[in-house]
Amino acid sequence: MSDNGRGGPPDGWPGQGGPGHGQQVPPPYQGGGAGGGWYGQGQQPGYPQQQPGWGPPPQGQPYPGQQQGWAGQQPTATLPGGPPPGGPQPGWGGAQPPPGYSAPPRRRGPIIIAIVAVLALAGGAFGVVTWLSGRGGSDTPAAALQAFTQDLNSQNLIDAASRLHPAEAQLAADAGDVLVDELVRLNVLKPNAELGLGSIEFKDLQIDEAAAEQVRDDLVINKVTGGQIISQQGFGDLPFTDEFAQKAFPDGMVPTTNAPTTVDIKDLVEQNGEPLRMASVKVGSEWYVSLFYTAADYGLRAEGEQWPAQSVPAVGADTAQAAVQDTVQAILDQDMRRIIELMDPAELQVLHDTGEVIIDNAGTGSPSGAKLLELETTETTVRGHTALQLKRAVIEADGSRGTIERDGDCIVATEDGGAPQRVCSADILDSLGDAGDPTLERLAPRVVQAIFDVQIVTNEVDGKHYFSPGQTTISLFGSALGVLEPQDITALLESAN
Repeated sequence: MSDNGRGGPPDGWPGQGGPGHGQQVPPPYQGGGAGGGWYGQGQQPGYPQQQPGWGPPPQGQPYPGQQQGWAGQQPTATLPGGPPPGGPQPGWGGAQPPPGYSAPPRRRGPIIIAIVAVLALAGGAFGVVTWLSGRGGSDTPAAALQAFTQDLNSQNLIDAASRLHPAEAQLAADAGDVLVDELVRLNVLKPNAELGLGSIEFKDLQIDEAAAEQVRDDLVINKVTGGQIISQQGFGDLPFTDEFAQKAFPDGMVPTTNAPTTVDIKDLVEQNGEPLRMASVKVGSEWYVSLFYTAADYGLRAEGEQWPAQSVPAVGADTAQAAVQDTVQAILDQDMRRIIELMDPAELQVLHDTGEVIIDNAGTGSPSGAKLLELETTETTVRGHTALQLKRAVIEADGSRGTIERDGDCIVATEDGGAPQRVCSADILDSLGDAGDPTLERLAPRVVQAIFDVQIVTNEVDGKHYFSPGQTTISLFGSALGVLEPQDITALLESAN
């Protein structure tokens, strides 16, 4: 197991409620899969009827990182290091649209967001963490964007990544460190090798500073009206080991000498009916480019919403365990305001700044009536943050009290006066049936164990503790890779071929 930490949701909130209340509870507090939950209709409280797992939130229910009312879709982007939002885009290595195609207005994120997302991943892999602490800030919002593009033009990815909001760059750095460390351990990447993701150049970039929107004192939306974006992508420069490259690409790797793709920003502006929008956020006394705020801005505009005049304040808990317990209870109560209050303001201040819109769109929830009375956890440290793993929880619902405990590779649920019911990794594997692949069947127990070992990561800000969705996601990512060994990668490649 890697020391990168374990546990966390892959793309948002873990778990999915059953058909009864449909409440989300981070695993292992709640089972996954549609039609199954701890308190689903026709089930006894406290007894898991489905295997723990990951699932999306119930239909129409928002969660931190997703704003309800955004056309039922995720925001334009989620975490630094994710794929380019919105799918393939012209000029970004994707397929060109068919003749006659016309993209719907204001539903398509700008290509610059995709560029920032890819840069974030590359920046993390290059060890951006050593370049933080305000090195990349600028004096004005437009200067931050200009500096960012100039660094890209000179292929200085470290400096370019330092132009990102420090919290976003930190997430990118942590994600990159986990990814690279694990891929080196798995003999996929060469040790101490630098990553190459092709090139991106901004030519004659035009920013209409007079048209910039001053949303708040610390938030400005820049307007990009002209210029060109020239990209050349390929994976031929990635530092794969010879062994991995030979097995993964038996016919040879795709060269990086493909013809560059040029996107005329003026054409995008005419197509979308407005300039490209890119957010700059003031941190301390300096301005940074922000992927999260840019995504939120496009999401708000897509639904005809304005930036709220007031933020939802961060109201943390006195301890890390209390932060997790309060978050779980807020989810059970469908208290969106309390959920946002407990989100890490250092990592996701954007959720607090857009919180009033999220709360209004969420409407009045339907509390489950369940209460998390007690929570016992095992505490560890992950990348400087406190991470918690379930030991025991006591939940009360409909006048009945149940206890959930971790016992090795099993979760034991006991209702007062009833017999314990155990859900173990072997039971989950049996329910999945025959995978038909010996390699997958051999790896499955370790993957299930990694899910059972989920950790919820918290962060302390100004003496208060908050839930950290981004760090939790990175920890689960590291956990999933951490159960693999180099011979597993070889076996999977041989099976695929």
